[in-house]
Amino acid sequence: MKTALKSHPIGSILKDARGKKRSLEEASAAIGISKSHLWEIEQNRSSPSFAIVAKLCALYDADITSPAAHATEATVFDKLKARAKAIADRRSQLDADLAALIEDTAALDDHPEQDGEQYDGPCACAICRSAP
Repeated sequence: MKTALKSHPIGSILKDARGKKRSLEEASAAIGISKSHLWEIEQNRSSPSFAIVAKLCALYDADITSPAAHATEATVFDKLKARAKAIADRRSQLDADLAALIEDTAALDDHPEQDGEQYDGPCACAICRSAP
């Protein structure tokens, strides 16, 4: 059983090279493989032979060794990196919010109405002092 290429997703690169110029059916028929086999290659579920890669490159008039062939992969990586940074930034903000909430909760221990006491004067606890 063939396994997908993990470090070099050649199928994705070939799929990008095919683009909208040809259908799976047209491309597979042109190089003599089944439509499902080409789909498996493009999904990185099957490793194509060198002969198939060479035929597809010739058919698509593509040089998959050029940096432009890997642009989609780099774009996806950049998007993932940006998303990870956004999540880290959001987590930092949530950590700061949580710390403030813990501090406010601790301040409630000093609140005169905590146990249902009635208090008519101005409250000096941290929560009431910071309230507008």
